[in-house]
Amino acid sequence: MKRAVISVIGLAGYDRNNKKVRNKVKYSFKEKGIDGYFYNMLEVMVEAYGKDYEFIPIYTKEAKEAQKEVLKAAKKEEFYEKIFNNPLGKEIEAENKENSYDLMLEKIDEIMSNFNDEDEIIIDITHGLRHLPILMLIEAIIHKIENPNKIKKIFFGKEIKEHKEYEVIDITEYLELTIFVLMLKSFERNYTIVESFNFSNQEFEKVKNSLQEFEEYILSNSLKALIMENGTIDNVIKSLDETLKNEKVKVFEKKINDLKKHLLNIKDLYKQKDIFLAHFEMGKMLFERSYYLNSITFLIESQSLLSRSLIEKCDEEIKKRFEEALNISEKNEFNILKTSKNFFGFWEKMDKFQSDYYKLKDKKISYYIQDNNELSNKCNKKFNVKLLADIINKTNRVRNALTHIDMKRPQKNIRKRMKEVIKDYEEFLNSLNY
Repeated sequence: MKRAVISVIGLAGYDRNNKKVRNKVKYSFKEKGIDGYFYNMLEVMVEAYGKDYEFIPIYTKEAKEAQKEVLKAAKKEEFYEKIFNNPLGKEIEAENKENSYDLMLEKIDEIMSNFNDEDEIIIDITHGLRHLPILMLIEAIIHKIENPNKIKKIFFGKEIKEHKEYEVIDITEYLELTIFVLMLKSFERNYTIVESFNFSNQEFEKVKNSLQEFEEYILSNSLKALIMENGTIDNVIKSLDETLKNEKVKVFEKKINDLKKHLLNIKDLYKQKDIFLAHFEMGKMLFERSYYLNSITFLIESQSLLSRSLIEKCDEEIKKRFEEALNISEKNEFNILKTSKNFFGFWEKMDKFQSDYYKLKDKKISYYIQDNNELSNKCNKKFNVKLLADIINKTNRVRNALTHIDMKRPQKNIRKRMKEVIKDYEEFLNSLNY
């Protein structure tokens, strides 16, 4: 296992105008039991890690020359060679004429790529040419996402008294917190979790695992597992509440509460609304997140449930027959829903509906809906049957486009077509005053 300190090195400790080493200032580094006077953060890191870690510097030519004088004054000249002769070290041009920001990021990435997952890296971003510490931090975020244990510490010299006193603090926890919040916001937008998100903080890891479970269930349309008591949504909320016990996490309490509110809204849909309305709202949410196939599935289920409800409102006798079929077997529910939707879907082609092949417990559909024309007339008095038929058939065509692989021509305007289906269906639902 390799162990290294990657240090962004600047001119700290050296007076460039008078070309001399500055006076020592106080540094407190509680984690390593250091409390004393040093020229700069580099000397502190050498004191703390010089014996057991290799040092990899990122520096300008001027910074290198300055630190030679500083380490000499600190009687640590042997570390100058150890640090600046490291072949992994990177010199950056101060004026940045040739080296773009992209190239500097590339150089930092080159350093990081020399270490495996089991290696241990410590980063010091206290000093350095203006943007270098920021670029180093960006690179650290990327690698922290890929492997949370690779970067053990990220140190920063926090100024307590200007030019006089500093405290060395570890900002690793804040970096992981940033990634955690990034994960939550990303999830709220698209219901997915990047597989490479990993956390050393166990409470964060529990949240990630519960969100991955949500992702699995939502993408497989396993609604019951999400909304039931003590189901996945409840587990996510419990795990989020646990993170809020951490005072540092409370800074992002609003963002966490926004996600909790969104998840509770999903549960509440199925407590307060007719199921076909709840399915419609779910279909809209999934469409907004570009899960077209999942979205169309919820829309079709919604239309099936709505069709049955409308038929039963139009004809009490049919409602009794449906109930009779359900009393015989709950398995009949699927065909009742399919029958109801197809009644409106085949509204202008009743011969096809009459020859429908499926049965309800050995009785043909014609037993349950005996007079199609009479039922159509009854329904037409309550709502626009043709409009519902058009919406159902339009939805079916989009579903067919999504569930079949087309090798002959590209499917165009699927999003636009789905948007039209959702708009038309929503307007129809609003017209019913449910």
